[in-house]
Amino acid sequence: QLKKAIELGTSAMRSASQSYSSQQRISEGSALEQVKLAASYLFDLALLTKDWNLAEQITETTRRENLDNCQGRVFATRLAMAEGKFEDALSKIDECLKQRPVFSYAYMLRSDINASLGNEHASMEDIRKAASLNPLNGIIAKVSANVLYRRNQKLGDTVSSAQVDEVRTALERAVALNPGDLALRSRYAEYIAPTEPLRAVAIRQYLQRELDARCSMLDARQETDIENQERKISNARIENRESRIENALLLGQLATEVAVKETNPQQKEALFGVAASAFEQAKKINPRDKRMLYYYAQYFRARGQDEKAQTLLAESQEQKLLWDHYFQQGQYNDAGKVLEQLYKDGTKDGTVLRGLLLVAEKTIDREAVKKYSKELIAFDDTVEHNLVQIEAFLRVGLIKEAEYKLQSFKEKYPNEHRILLLQAWLLMRQGQLEKALELTNRNLQTNQNNPA
Repeated sequence: QLKKAIELGTSAMRSASQSYSSQQRISEGSALEQVKLAASYLFDLALLTKDWNLAEQITETTRRENLDNCQGRVFATRLAMAEGKFEDALSKIDECLKQRPVFSYAYMLRSDINASLGNEHASMEDIRKAASLNPLNGIIAKVSANVLYRRNQKLGDTVSSAQVDEVRTALERAVALNPGDLALRSRYAEYIAPTEPLRAVAIRQYLQRELDARCSMLDARQETDIENQERKISNARIENRESRIENALLLGQLATEVAVKETNPQQKEALFGVAASAFEQAKKINPRDKRMLYYYAQYFRARGQDEKAQTLLAESQEQKLLWDHYFQQGQYNDAGKVLEQLYKDGTKDGTVLRGLLLVAEKTIDREAVKKYSKELIAFDDTVEHNLVQIEAFLRVGLIKEAEYKLQSFKEKYPNEHRILLLQAWLLMRQGQLEKALELTNRNLQTNQNNPA
């Protein structure tokens, strides 16, 4: 279908180009617009299919006809970006901005290029410039919000209140300028959930209604549309189905969390009702979705309905979720039985081995701790799994074994910053509290940003 679209696009571009002669350039602006639209449409398809020869031909046409009012540099920039030639792309867009210093789209492209080159500050400045030049452009507003959002994610706990407010404002502007973009509205709901959970719940309820309405619309089109549209509609239905499940789960999770904290009995019950309805809808869409089973079980546990959680997971036959339920409820023997059956049946992956190790720790089964930690490392010899083994030894009192493994770990990973903490923990278990405190203080001085 993409090949057919390219053929149609090429034909449309040629037709438009033929109707746009040099004598018509002044008097017939509509012909020029047809050429621009055809070129843009075909260029997008060429980049999507990585047809670099076709993309270069279109770029040459835009240069010759100056379709982007920048001698084709905008198209050349996008082609270089698609090919991963970001230094070349930066050079081209800089030339374009010298010619057209008031060009919001070019600043948006340069922001993307600078982000790819790791020039985060320059990327921020460029997207701010684009937004200031064209504050009512929905695409720029959306890109601006996403850039700021990613910046705050990278900053983590060091993000300032001003930066938090800046992202919120940017998201609100983007949502207002892109009212039909449900994914953007979903991100906004996620962003405000920690500070305005009830409003976030209301937004997720709105999203669910909109997604359901779109589902009904796609079902109706599936019945009436022509044959060559069936695949397109089918893909849209699959995408809608996943969006409906995703939002229903997010709604259910959030409503449950808010309900647990709510002190007003009526409001608490209403929120639990919202959560139950959301999870039931997700279950109806896909009764075997593991995320749904996990969070629906969490909902039942939050309501003190442990038997319902157990029934849900048992009926699903998702044994890995069932053992986790038992473990969270402190039913370690039941969790162990499920895990041991999985182990006997040949399921010896990281999840099962880690689960067996956790159960062994809780039941202080030292021999099982030795066995399953060894098998976990044999399954996947990573830094984390080696750390898990040492920590497990320390928790159950295998002090000599922990000391030996820690020494081997230091030799294998001499630059691992968590070694000092493990040494301090070992010294504490050996009764050397003063030395343990000294090492802990040294770790705090060298790793001040480490919450451990």
